[in-house]
Amino acid sequence: MTYNFLLEYLSTNETLTNLQTFLKDICRLSFHFLDINGQNLARHTTTQPTPLSSTRIDFPDLFNDTHTNDSHIHNLPIKRTIETAQSQIFNSKAGLHGILVPVKLNERITGFLYVYENENFPLNKIQLQSIAKFLDYNLDRIINQDLKSFNNFKGNQQTHQSKAVDKAQKYILQNYHHPDLSLKVVADKNGLSYYYLSHLFKKQMQTTFSKYVTKVRIDVATKLLQDKSMTISQVAFLCGFDDSGYFCKVFKKLKGTPPAAYRNKLNPTPSQQKPSTTRIDNMPSILSTLATN
Repeated sequence: MTYNFLLEYLSTNETLTNLQTFLKDICRLSFHFLDINGQNLARHTTTQPTPLSSTRIDFPDLFNDTHTNDSHIHNLPIKRTIETAQSQIFNSKAGLHGILVPVKLNERITGFLYVYENENFPLNKIQLQSIAKFLDYNLDRIINQDLKSFNNFKGNQQTHQSKAVDKAQKYILQNYHHPDLSLKVVADKNGLSYYYLSHLFKKQMQTTFSKYVTKVRIDVATKLLQDKSMTISQVAFLCGFDDSGYFCKVFKKLKGTPPAAYRNKLNPTPSQQKPSTTRIDNMPSILSTLATN
């Protein structure tokens, strides 16, 4: 089982990124995420992350351990962090310091946040210990509060992710007619973190939450436009748009034509039926059925 997804998520987590950017600005620290084998994800969690790579951190050049001549000295920082399950501070041959902060999920170490100081901004032992405790606390807090879904991972299938997205999709299909439908509302209703759900949508659906909701609303609108007894404003309202002008703009952007012109292209058979007497306040349940057909 690999938890690289967890490390990738943490490397783009807004709260953690802000904390690391703050420390970088104040203390000139640099950051990398390492997997359990010491492979460097090479995603700098600062303001301009670099692409992922598989470069291995060369610990012999970074750390100086005087207690052994073992050829596997490069594994010692990781080994000690795993054995103690606590952050470790190391001295480098160049006189700089490094910190390994364990990334833990259900008390199991799945990777590390690797932090090292700038040669032009050396830190003392107390400062390094404070930074280590600060990062360790915030990593645990983010994982426990924002990533509860990781507790249910099975193998590499990440089934809980798919279930979370499916649940969110179902909620959207049932509530797209509400103008105030938002990512935060859907996340709260489904017991998910705002940032986690946003990340899942981009990963699983290859689109943003906002674009997905807009597509659902416009798809339903194309069905409602078949009923000529309904005005364009009514269609807009029933699809969650409180501004018919904006609805027409979005509809044209996605369908290539304004809603009125789209309706005319449908060329329905002439109908002598009286205008629909369906009450507007009874439409949500009808629309939910339309959306799933």
